[in-house]
Amino acid sequence: MSEHNTHHEEQIVDAQGALDFINKNQTVIIGVLSAVLVLVIGYVGVKQYYLPEQDAKAQVAIFEAQALFEKDSFNLALNGNAEIEGFNDIISDYGMTRTGNLAHYYAGICNLKMGNYDEAISQLDKFDADDMVLGAMALGTKGDAYAEKGDLSKAISQYEKAASYNDNEFTAPMFLLKAALAKDVNGNSEAALKDLKALKKAYPKFDATAKTVDKHIARLEQK
Repeated sequence: MSEHNTHHEEQIVDAQGALDFINKNQTVIIGVLSAVLVLVIGYVGVKQYYLPEQDAKAQVAIFEAQALFEKDSFNLALNGNAEIEGFNDIISDYGMTRTGNLAHYYAGICNLKMGNYDEAISQLDKFDADDMVLGAMALGTKGDAYAEKGDLSKAISQYEKAASYNDNEFTAPMFLLKAALAKDVNGNSEAALKDLKALKKAYPKFDATAKTVDKHIARLEQK
């Protein structure tokens, strides 16, 4: 038998084996494919119809919690009561929605203000930012939580991530300033001074530059 014929027969055997497998397992395969199709159809339905409806409800629910947050009523804004849904309630009831996602951000800040630093970090980790400014603020707020815990190395890392996340004239210099001050507190005054000088040069319009940054530069130069 020629080599060509042998190869051809091997291909036939392989193909036949695959066909036999499909025939023997047809019911299982159809079941799996059907399940996948149901999941896809379900996902499309949830995304197109269910989630927008739920998000509309969440937007109504979060309004009072946001108002309480603005008044620094952090405990009530976070936990709610018999009449008001707090951010935790909104996360529980509408967690898959955009508003439920935003509630993680608010919950993180509330926990920070209430001294629950680990929970603040946990909530901010769950926040999926689709806005560059809020994304930077979430990272910076995590830095604040780590700083309050006394973990200045992680705080510095978060502040620097926040500064680089979105290069604008507000959040970037603010978190660079926090990073520099944290370095100073952490015993690295040389790096802090270097960063402050770089900050002043890179963001001359930063509101705090003329007062805060210059003051700390002068203080560190005298060390």
